[in-house]
Amino acid sequence: MKQLMKKSLIWLAVLVMTLSCLTAFAQDTEQESADDRLTVASATQLSGRFFTDLWGNNASDIDVRRLLHGYNLVSWQEDKGCYAVDESVVSGIAATQDSEGNRTYTIALYDDLYYSDGSRITAADYAFSILFQASEEAAKAGADTSKTDFIYGVDAYRSGRVDRLPGVRLLNEKTLSVTIKAEYLPDFYELSLLSFNPYPISVIAPGMHVVDKGYGVSLQNIHGDGQWGSFTVNTVRTNVLNEKTGYMSHPTVVSGPYTLTSFDGTTAQFELNPYYKGNARGEKPAIRYLTYTLAGSDAVDLLADGQVDLLNRVTSKAQTEAAKTLVENGGYASQTYPRSGASFIYFCCENPAVSSARVRQAIAMCLDKDALVTGYVGDAGVRVDGYYGIGQWMYQAAVGQMAVPLNETGENEDWTGVNLEKTVPVYALDTDAAAALIAEDGWALSAKGNMVKRIGNGDVALNLVMLVPEGNGIAALMQTALADNLEKINVHLEIREMPMTQLLRQYYGQEGRDCDMIYLASNFADVFDPAPTFEVNGSANYTRVQDAELYQLALDMRRTEAGDLLGYCQKWLAFQKRFAEMLPAIPVYSNNYTDVYTDRLQGYDITANPSWGLAVVGAQLGDPVTVQPAEEN
Repeated sequence: MKQLMKKSLIWLAVLVMTLSCLTAFAQDTEQESADDRLTVASATQLSGRFFTDLWGNNASDIDVRRLLHGYNLVSWQEDKGCYAVDESVVSGIAATQDSEGNRTYTIALYDDLYYSDGSRITAADYAFSILFQASEEAAKAGADTSKTDFIYGVDAYRSGRVDRLPGVRLLNEKTLSVTIKAEYLPDFYELSLLSFNPYPISVIAPGMHVVDKGYGVSLQNIHGDGQWGSFTVNTVRTNVLNEKTGYMSHPTVVSGPYTLTSFDGTTAQFELNPYYKGNARGEKPAIRYLTYTLAGSDAVDLLADGQVDLLNRVTSKAQTEAAKTLVENGGYASQTYPRSGASFIYFCCENPAVSSARVRQAIAMCLDKDALVTGYVGDAGVRVDGYYGIGQWMYQAAVGQMAVPLNETGENEDWTGVNLEKTVPVYALDTDAAAALIAEDGWALSAKGNMVKRIGNGDVALNLVMLVPEGNGIAALMQTALADNLEKINVHLEIREMPMTQLLRQYYGQEGRDCDMIYLASNFADVFDPAPTFEVNGSANYTRVQDAELYQLALDMRRTEAGDLLGYCQKWLAFQKRFAEMLPAIPVYSNNYTDVYTDRLQGYDITANPSWGLAVVGAQLGDPVTVQPAEEN
């Protein structure tokens, strides 16, 4: 009887699946309804880094990754400012520590996790994700693999001396362990070290398998499935980095709420992933199709015309004011939230002209920062003088915008010394002081009207080039706020507009840099860890500043006991002070973002999520609900 019931249930499941497929096919043949698609636009152009940030980053690419790659072992808690285990992915977790201080996390997974092609996600997928991100092969293909430096045994694995990674164990189909080196503990954001998504080895390295013979995981070709595979530098270049077919820009099998259906270099199209079981809050996508594209100065007009449904991260003064008017006229809604990032003029410190901190300070003294901020972002912007954004809790604590946190025993601590204004030096507009700094650094006016200094075996002139993103309107403002003031001290600055994708390649050093400065707005990761960014000779040190003290102060922040908010904030201030002294980049502004959207978008809450790519999962399209006033008795 039980066997008969089992067969009946199987046939019923097959029937339901068949009917579902027929229904889907019928829907595809009908005209798409307005409730099926949401079109989202941003001022940041997609660069196609949809797989991982190992080859670079931008805000729009991060949004796409959050749509495509799900089931991270941990999730960011926006309201608490920390990471927690994702209890929809992890069924259990335990931590142990050996006699040398290395800490091992053993992680058990649920067995209802699937990729978008219906294949099951197991512990081996997470192990492959870690092996790939730590691999010598990825590093030789230009990846920054330093983010896995904390894993026990990774140095020998990445160097190719051994083919296994002892710090990661594959215990069974549902369980793996990750061991953190003692030297990386304590870590203020310790659980963030377990931030890994599963990636499909069948697509990225077909024919390869993750094995563990008792000494750590490794990649091996196991004959028997009819397919021989390999994992080499060429595998990475072909299967990941190929611009037309690679997993980086065209990931086919994914684990997130949406799948990528097309990407043409500017616009990406998505369809919901029917195998996605939901996020940590139990939310599943309700909007079937998404379009994500670039919008320029006409963004608000596109929204008003119905060509766009959601404008994400509205920044400029003109667009913010136009969006406000649109909302006031009805039919649209908006949400404003502080940015955990800022804009900077990054220096290429390897260039002799800007290798001196005095020169960088002098350039900062020629920037009319207040005029630039007012002209570009208006009231939504705030000038910044350090490496921070106004949405970060450390900034809010250091300027008195948040209540003083209690320590773990529930007692108040002495936060009186945590004061950003009294700690971080500010470079006010002062061309006379700038000229004095230039002279102090050994520069003199040549007969040709250039400031020149003998460096090495030749003369270097302060004829500088700055790259700015094409078409965002900052070039004209930068001319009057900076270049014209530099001319007063005989420093020449050429401002060149460049498409964002090429500008990012220059910034990341992926092509020869022919500039001295690069203007970019950057959003910080949820975990603020600037140590890799300022590591002396580090692969992620894109300004190429060489300052051991700045790097050590960044490490000190990381090595704060979890929960010691006061200690972390004090170290954060010490880091900010040194950053402002060395000035590898001139901070310009941070701002409040505004998301503006049709009021048919219901349940969208960007303030409770790090990105629109996560906020849209809990949203749906439909007619706005009108609340009727209560009748008087």
